[in-house]
Amino acid sequence: MENELQKTPKAQVYLYIRFSRKTQEDGDSELRQYEYAKRVAQKYNLTINHDLRDRGYSAFKGDHRKTGKLGRFIQGVNDGTIAKGSILIVENLDRLSREAPFYAQKLFNDLIYKGITVITSSDDAIYNELEFNKRSESFYRVYSVMQRAFDESHRKQVNSVGSIKRKINRVQKGEHTSNFTGLPFWITNNQSQYVLNSFAEPVKLIVKWSLEGVGATEISRRLAERSIKSPHGKERWGITTISNMLKNHSLFGKATMDLKYTCDGIPVKEAYEFERLYPPIISEDDFNLLNARKKKAKGSRAAYMGKAYLLSAYGKGVAVCAKCGSCLHSQNQKQYSRVDGSVLQSVLRLHCGKHRETKNCCSSIKAKELEHAFLDLISSEIDKSFLEHKPNEVTLEKLQVKINELKKKNKVLIDTLTSSEDRDTILHIQNKLKENEKLKKSFESELKNLQDSYDGSSDYQEIIRLTKKCKNFNNVEDRKKLKSILINIIIRMAIDLEGKMIFIRFNNQRDMTIYFDGGRYIATTFDHRVRFRKKRER
Repeated sequence: MENELQKTPKAQVYLYIRFSRKTQEDGDSELRQYEYAKRVAQKYNLTINHDLRDRGYSAFKGDHRKTGKLGRFIQGVNDGTIAKGSILIVENLDRLSREAPFYAQKLFNDLIYKGITVITSSDDAIYNELEFNKRSESFYRVYSVMQRAFDESHRKQVNSVGSIKRKINRVQKGEHTSNFTGLPFWITNNQSQYVLNSFAEPVKLIVKWSLEGVGATEISRRLAERSIKSPHGKERWGITTISNMLKNHSLFGKATMDLKYTCDGIPVKEAYEFERLYPPIISEDDFNLLNARKKKAKGSRAAYMGKAYLLSAYGKGVAVCAKCGSCLHSQNQKQYSRVDGSVLQSVLRLHCGKHRETKNCCSSIKAKELEHAFLDLISSEIDKSFLEHKPNEVTLEKLQVKINELKKKNKVLIDTLTSSEDRDTILHIQNKLKENEKLKKSFESELKNLQDSYDGSSDYQEIIRLTKKCKNFNNVEDRKKLKSILINIIIRMAIDLEGKMIFIRFNNQRDMTIYFDGGRYIATTFDHRVRFRKKRER
């Protein structure tokens, strides 16, 4: 039987190599696929123009067609950037897909229908529209290969999922087992229990600094100063490594995992949580507080490039130009000597973001005097009443985070409940939902009581202490501490750059206006709750 091979002038030859486990990269899988492809290309007098390789992509889960090189190839075929008549060389058809035959057949048929010829290098077989039209038995051969590939992968999945579930059952009974999910780098399984390893001390330092409001960049610098190497042995810890570590539930001993598999070709995800599985670094309350603060402060900066700016960078839409509503930007502008290039002075300037781009709002201003007035009047005008009922005071914040965490847990439980058919699992989830709801109502009641009684004493004393030190622009540490407090109590700061006025709204709906009049700055405060206004001069 002669196979038909046609290649149009604009067509290209593509080699596709795939394997699902990274460990195969060190074996002969990749080399074998490449050697087979060279041989079949030589046989049919073809020149391979493009080499596509998906290393560590599962064809059973469809990862390669979703995010891999094969997915890009399919996209190119669909949008016409890959010419009709092009040739795709693969070792076997199971390199293209190991999904359920219905999905695998569709992927294959779509390529053939768009004019792509597929050559399998292991048996020199050619598949294209002409071949299928001439020999219908090719269709059955393709389907049987896909069914066999799926059955093989499905059997491996059943065995793997069964093994993991047996380990999960052991853990749920309080027994120790070998690893069934990835371990955090500061924990080791010594076969009898999970223990903290040598990275636990650096992790404790990172957590401590983060709770104090220190950012990931500064933490990385401090670790480098102490010559503490990263988990990968590098001199400097990556920002992503630090950020991901601080989001890891293992910090307070909880392990989480999503067990993903397919059932009759349909993706299934089962969420599991294991409380107190690992030795904790911090409490769950501190973990939740830490991540709630990071989420709230996303986009805001206590410090940037080693400087702490007090009139900008409070987060999206907080510190804005009063005229156009664009974000404000601070700049410590240095002026240099024309003679020897030395720094003559540094000038703090405040810019309207829109004007920097379009030049049609307010020009930048020198901001030192305005910042000093801001510090003086914040210090003299803020009293405990400005911080009363502040919803993100530490104790209140922890309670709110607990409530939010229970809501998230209930959502996951409900999602699992709707997809589960196991009676015992359904009963367990229903009981857990009732338990969580009762706990949530208890926290909500406690939160309301505390909100009614908080007087803001701790933050008030800290503001008074810090404002006296923060006029020195180089006192970055104290400016960062003050900025961290202000980020949590100010919900809006609009600055009129032309009139040099600041309008501030606090969390508890208290307002303050700072403006220049008669050669001095004056502050006016207003309490919406009691309709009371007060005026003070600087």
